Amino acid sequence: MTRSEAKERAKPVDDAGIFTLKAELAEIKRSIAALGSVNYSSIEELEEVSERYGVLAKQLKDVETSKTELESLIADLIKDIKQRFTESFDDINHHFGMLFSEIFGGGEARLQLSDPDDVLNSDVEIYAAPPGKVIKSLSLLSGGEKSMVALTIYLAILLHRPTPFCMLDEVDAALDEANVQKYATYLKRFSHNTQLMVITHRRGTIELCDVLYGVYMQEKGVSGLLRQEFSEEFLNEVENA
Repeated sequence: MTRSEAKERAKPVDDAGIFTLKAELAEIKRSIAALGSVNYSSIEELEEVSERYGVLAKQLKDVETSKTELESLIADLIKDIKQRFTESFDDINHHFGMLFSEIFGGGEARLQLSDPDDVLNSDVEIYAAPPGKVIKSLSLLSGGEKSMVALTIYLAILLHRPTPFCMLDEVDAALDEANVQKYATYLKRFSHNTQLMVITHRRGTIELCDVLYGVYMQEKGVSGLLRQEFSEEFLNEVENA
């Protein structure tokens, strides 16, 4: 609007109107002053922030995509683990029941999960009842029976997946002579697929070893090692001696 146009449109204003207009003008000036100085670099800053936002938004999208892929991978792995665990557990449970009946001459034994719906976080419970006994807790078994149950579970695991090497440290310590013979016989049976190193003081176990290593102390503080292979010729010589 030009100055002349403004004069043409201007209307007479009395003193009261002028006072009101001046007050409004002063208020507008205060509002403008409150805005502060004009930041002429704000446009460039906006462009930089917008560019940075675009980069971060792309990175966020990549992270969310990776998260989705990882969650899918984890779900597949958990599904596979559950399947393999269930198959292995069922197979070991089958061998456990079979071996228990063989070793104990009857009875019943099984493994069961405390929460079958959550196999990965479930406890494994052991039920073992020798022939003629009703056992509700393993604590009611004798020391020898507990040792034989533990051995039976381990042998069941070996049947499921044989391991190249196994060390047994005085597992037969709590066994009576009859169970020592059973223990040694089953170790001999499993030695065809697994190399067994057995630490023992029981004669029944020693007699069925293929190689015997004896540690002795000839002088105080000095240990010696004795090695003897139990070949058929050696055993025949012992029997004929």
